Amino acid sequence: MPSAICCNDSTQICRISHIPVWTFHGTADDIILISETERLVHRLKQCNGNVTFSRLANEGHGIQYLYEDKRIFDWLLKQKKR
Repeated sequence: MPSAICCNDSTQICRISHIPVWTFHGTADDIILISETERLVHRLKQCNGNVTFSRLANEGHGIQYLYEDKRIFDWLLKQKKR
């Protein structure tokens, strides 16, 4: 479960449309702009990807604390490839 994915070529994102994705991004992130994640989420939705996007209000780039949230692991263990 990576904490950050960067992909400049959004044409390739459809290659993972069969894999459930739950992505998080802090609205105050000044290292990678939230618009980058919004762009990729939009593109993934266009190719019928199973994506959930959680915007974290007033959070910056350091959101590793999310790994302490049991709900993420519960979600992860329920997922199946389409």
